[in-house]
Amino acid sequence: FDGVVELMKKHLKPHWNDGAILGFVNKQQAQDMLLSKPNGTFLLRFSDSEIGGITIAWGAENPNKQGERLVWNLLPYTTKDFSIRSLADRISDLNHLLFLYPDKPKDEVFAKYYTPPLSKAVDGYVKPQIKQVVPEFTTPTPEPCGGAAAFMDQSASSSASQSNNYGVYASITENMLDPDGDFDPDDTMDVARHVEELLRRPMEAHTQWSSQQS
Repeated sequence: FDGVVELMKKHLKPHWNDGAILGFVNKQQAQDMLLSKPNGTFLLRFSDSEIGGITIAWGAENPNKQGERLVWNLLPYTTKDFSIRSLADRISDLNHLLFLYPDKPKDEVFAKYYTPPLSKAVDGYVKPQIKQVVPEFTTPTPEPCGGAAAFMDQSASSSASQSNNYGVYASITENMLDPDGDFDPDDTMDVARHVEELLRRPMEAHTQWSSQQS
């Protein structure tokens, strides 16, 4: 209980005051609540297994078995996780999360806590950004209704640009975390240079093509 209190005080008090966190709900209770709701409905509950942890449970189609609906539970977050990226931003990252239980659009509840978008590149420098991904549920456009959801891994997309962007995206999130899961400032410059180099390549290729045509 002390771990939950610490987590609440440091990172979750506004969401608790908003009524966005259900609290002490076990997996079975979460399953019973979510299976009767449209796909993409989620709830926030304190973890049964991780002391001082909170998890997201949501209902969705099984990506590996058509017609089967399941309730999924994300690996619990702790204070360390929220010191890297806030709960609201993590929820924003996950497009398959649509409605906070029972039926509130997530942006109505969490948008006021989202971190403002990064400004455009200045003087040729690109700012790296950490985002959360659940590969099995990565989709470019969220399913707006309660029908069967279409889950697509961007890395398998037919679009070359989407595939390349996903590679950069994964590289940033991995390289900016040390083995203990903490933000490592020593790696940020290397990551930024890497991103800048990757973003410059298509322009160089376009310039070469234009010169050949002329």
